[in-house]
Amino acid sequence: MVNFISINSGSFFNSLKKYGITSPLRIAHFFGQLAVESANFTANVEKISYALAQKKYQNHRWLGNKKEGDGYRFRGRGLIQLTGRYNYQRYKDYSGVDVVNHPELAAELINSIDIACWYWVNSPNGNLNKLADKDSVLAVTEGVNGGHNGLPERKKATAYFKAQNITLEELKKKVKPAVFNVKPTVWSWFNNGNNNIFYKK
Repeated sequence: MVNFISINSGSFFNSLKKYGITSPLRIAHFFGQLAVESANFTANVEKISYALAQKKYQNHRWLGNKKEGDGYRFRGRGLIQLTGRYNYQRYKDYSGVDVVNHPELAAELINSIDIACWYWVNSPNGNLNKLADKDSVLAVTEGVNGGHNGLPERKKATAYFKAQNITLEELKKKVKPAVFNVKPTVWSWFNNGNNNIFYKK
């Protein structure tokens, strides 16, 4: 099991169980998508300039950015890169965590994990558990980012986690008394010039 998941197993166990991400196949698809969204669990805030965020997100029809600066203010945060005022508001309404007036809260690890699981079952394409059960990386990817961005990497990441066969029982056994900040994992991408492949450090 990768280091980041093991260190934060308690928070993952609680949230995965809460949102029904309970089978090894569902868990593999979930972690496979998160690995790509968060740059192998090392990034919890989108690295993007104000100008580019405004151009990319401000007038996006699905993101609900209404006030000047919303594109950057509600840029991607968390393990699943929650983006747009509309989605921040949805999570605030659901959880009570005020990520609208304090968007930085979405990047705090314990919130980030819960947001990722919440979005997983409340995506624009519905509950992604159902698509994971069909073992369709394509369909799950469409639910996570609305398109096919990084599809080859998502397929490889999901295959990697399927091979790990992570179970809720395993996460429960590794529960720690504290939650730590985002740390690099023990695996990463290796670019050989043609394809990206996993390797263990």
